[in-house]
Amino acid sequence: METFRTIVTPSGAPLQRQPSDVFLAIGSCFAERMGQCLIQSRLDALVNAHGILYNPFSMSTAIRRLLDNNVWTRDDLIEFDGCWHSPEHHGEFSDDDCDSCLLRINDRFAQARMHLERTDVLILTFGTSFVYFLTRTGQPVANCHRMPADWFERRGVGASEIVEDYRMVIGRLLELRPDLTVILTVSPVRHLRDDACDNQLSKARLIVAAQTLAEAYAAVHYFPAYEIVMDDLRDYRFYEADMVHPNDVAIAYIWEKFRCWCFAAGTDDYFAAVADLHQRLSHRPRQAGSLAHREFARATVALAESLQRRFPHLDLSGELSQLADECKVP
Repeated sequence: METFRTIVTPSGAPLQRQPSDVFLAIGSCFAERMGQCLIQSRLDALVNAHGILYNPFSMSTAIRRLLDNNVWTRDDLIEFDGCWHSPEHHGEFSDDDCDSCLLRINDRFAQARMHLERTDVLILTFGTSFVYFLTRTGQPVANCHRMPADWFERRGVGASEIVEDYRMVIGRLLELRPDLTVILTVSPVRHLRDDACDNQLSKARLIVAAQTLAEAYAAVHYFPAYEIVMDDLRDYRFYEADMVHPNDVAIAYIWEKFRCWCFAAGTDDYFAAVADLHQRLSHRPRQAGSLAHREFARATVALAESLQRRFPHLDLSGELSQLADECKVP
């Protein structure tokens, strides 16, 4: 045998996207990790304006809100145990002051709405097909916020339900952005609270739904993140200590697969140069203000200025301002 593992590669032709494109990522904690890869690559990307969303219905609800420009009011929040929560948001938005909670939610919403109007690539990462619904309204919730269990109904939604829901959402997105590219992925993070069998059933529904949508729309594509971890990286050494979340090595491997599939071949030099810049900006000097540190900062300035000339979409003004201070003699 020449190989001892199954190497998984995305099907179909590469998408030929450019670093100047605008990205919006919505979904599970895996979407957060991949979104950080976009941001570290200095792409114009916004990640999870609602916080982490695990189920496809909460994600479609968030997208509809953006399309309708439907801001939140006090009536949309739930007060429980002295804290205000949004059933459509992650707990990071919860607050003991209602006005503060609404301000943070709507500020982030306004940012996401403006970003959506410019978005070229929308990345949606489904985490689980088990959805909690608020009993009194029937609406899907992104997070139960540790409220009483009898306030909710938990149900596994089928692939056909997800497809029907997203046909309407994708249609509206393409009306807003006719040239939009939609990338669907299924998170490789295992939801073992559902137990192993239910987790597999859940992921299967999501994969069927995502593949069905990719076959139905030329603008929709499926990236096999789940399959890469399950088949290509079939080993617990690619997981964190919790044996549930892919570790940094796995994320780096998936990102490289994604980058090669999503972006045009001629962009390799961009990503290499930006990775070099990111490493330099992350460097912590042994002795701040030393001659060696100032020379390192000047070389980093030269690299950043060169990148801005070569790639006009890059805005490195903040980094250049900081580096200018580091170049000064103390």
